Amino acid sequence: MSRLLVPGGALAVEDVEVASAGSEPVSALGEFANLLTMLGPKIGSDWNVGRRLVHLVRDAGMAVREATAMQRILPTGAHRRILEWTVAEAAPALVKTGVITAEDLDRALLEMQRAGADENIVVFMRRHREGLHQKDREDSHGRDRPGTPEGEGTESMTKIRELHRRWSKDRDYKGAYDAIAEEFDLARALIEARTAAGLSQSQLARRMKTSQSYIARIEGGKVRPSSDALERFAQATRTRLRIAFEPQLAGRGR
Repeated sequence: MSRLLVPGGALAVEDVEVASAGSEPVSALGEFANLLTMLGPKIGSDWNVGRRLVHLVRDAGMAVREATAMQRILPTGAHRRILEWTVAEAAPALVKTGVITAEDLDRALLEMQRAGADENIVVFMRRHREGLHQKDREDSHGRDRPGTPEGEGTESMTKIRELHRRWSKDRDYKGAYDAIAEEFDLARALIEARTAAGLSQSQLARRMKTSQSYIARIEGGKVRPSSDALERFAQATRTRLRIAFEPQLAGRGR
């Protein structure tokens, strides 16, 4: 993803941290974090990668523009049993991989059910982390290199358009850019409008009466928003939506 971004381009990333789920006071609901943390590596997954998102993106050579962590707290309601239900759904994998025996799992689920029904226990869902990161504005040979201070030795290359013009001479770069140019232009406009409004993805989602995952998908280019969604986006960010038709640039025909 970093290599496909234009210089100065932004990338929105998100993931979770199952180890953060549990309760206060501590109860059997903590088995959610314990069991899934042990299961992940056994099936080739890491459900605690959220805590390392900032470092992972920095290692890819991008600067951190925004990072947030959100955790839902459930003092009441049926959703308090989600931790128990998730463990129950993962039961076959937990037993098959040897994380826990079937008998011990049955006992754990029973204790989790009792804890979820105890209104003196406050339930904490898994923590969700999200971040907005920006690609370094360096030359083509160093654009993926982490750790270079912004502006150091790059005074003549600070303008994105100049860098793009130079890099477009590279056939691989131009081919990759042309393939995603339209999606990137829209994603960049959405991210810039949201960040200019001082909103996180979750805050914007609440204003638009949609989900944070939908905001992440349209900013990531995975979903093309409808005109109605763009209107609601503009209202939520206090901007004005403008649609225009421009002459097609050479090499970007579809």
